Amino acid sequence: MPDIFTYFGFIFSFYSNPLSTKDDKTARLFIEKYWQNIVDKWVNFFVYKKRVRCTDIKTKL
Repeated sequence: MPDIFTYFGFIFSFYSNPLSTKDDKTARLFIEKYWQNIVDKWVNFFVYKKRVRCTDIKTKL
C-alpha cells in the first residue's frame, strides 16, 4: 500500500494503525484539511490503477 502523505513525522497511507490521543488529534486535523486530496489519490490508485506519489507537507496546520 503506498504512502500518500508525510507530515512532520506522520506517514499517511490508505490504512491506519491505532494512534495515541495526541497523534489522533493531529491526524484528524490533517484529514479535515486534506480530505479531498486523500479521496483523489484513493480514486486514482484503486479505480484508475494509477501510481500515486507521496506528498511531503511542510507547513503546520
